[in-house]
Amino acid sequence: MKKYLLAGVMALPLLWGSAHAGQHTVDIELARQGTRQPHHCSIPIVKLDDDVGVPVFINESDWLLVQVDTGYSGELQVPADWLPRLYAHGWLTKADMAGPITHARLADGRVVEQTTIIAREVILRACQAFYRVKIDIAPAGADGLIGEGLLSRFRLAGIDHQSSTLELEP
Repeated sequence: MKKYLLAGVMALPLLWGSAHAGQHTVDIELARQGTRQPHHCSIPIVKLDDDVGVPVFINESDWLLVQVDTGYSGELQVPADWLPRLYAHGWLTKADMAGPITHARLADGRVVEQTTIIAREVILRACQAFYRVKIDIAPAGADGLIGEGLLSRFRLAGIDHQSSTLELEP
C-alpha cells in the first residue's frame, strides 16, 4: 500500500517516486472542501488508489491522508517514513517537542514501543484545530491514523456512507 503526502492537486508518493496527477485531481479537490455549520462539520473521505482516509494538516503542512481508526486509542499516528519530508519542508521543526516513549497494543496482541512528537497544531479541514497533539511514530510502511484520542473530543463522530464524509459534532 503506497503512502501519500498530498500537495496542491498532486499526490506525491512518499517513497520518492514520480508525482501522480490527473486521475486524483477530483479527490484532492474534495479534500480542500468540507463544510462547517455552527454545531457540525463534514470532512470528505478521499480515495487514492487503494487508500481511503481523511485529510489532516500538521503545522500548516500540505494535507496528509490518514485512515479513521476508532480502535486506535491515540490521537494521530504517522509512519516513520513520512518524517524526513515533514522535517525537510519545515512542517515539523524543533518547536515540535519530542514526546514520551509510549507502548501500543496492536490488534494481534503484541505490544510495541513508539516514540512520539508533540506537534504544535493539527487541523481537521473545515472543522477544528487542535494544539499540542501527540503524534505516535509508527514503523515505516505503517498507515497514518487518526484515532479516538482526537475523535473523542467530539460529542459525535461517525461516517456518513451516502455522502462519503466523516461527520463530527463538537
